[in-house]
Amino acid sequence: MVVRKDGVSLLDVAHNEQQLLKLEELPQGLARLAPSAWPYGRVVALAEDKPIVPGDDVLIRRNRGIVAGTLESLHILIDWVPSS
Repeated sequence: MVVRKDGVSLLDVAHNEQQLLKLEELPQGLARLAPSAWPYGRVVALAEDKPIVPGDDVLIRRNRGIVAGTLESLHILIDWVPSS
């Protein structure tokens, strides 16, 4: 997953695709994932998008907190990975 200024994207590495979700759609988006998307159980890798314009970092940081809280409430562990 990547926290963005406009939501969060779920990455499908096998198909080289991203699914952009609004923050409020995250629980439903995760529930729609196939069981094969959870090889390590209830764990997600999460990174932050790189800010492009001034002010994006504030939006990304805000969304990071919301995403972290949502995942915590769903009892999903976060493996924070560095942004590329």
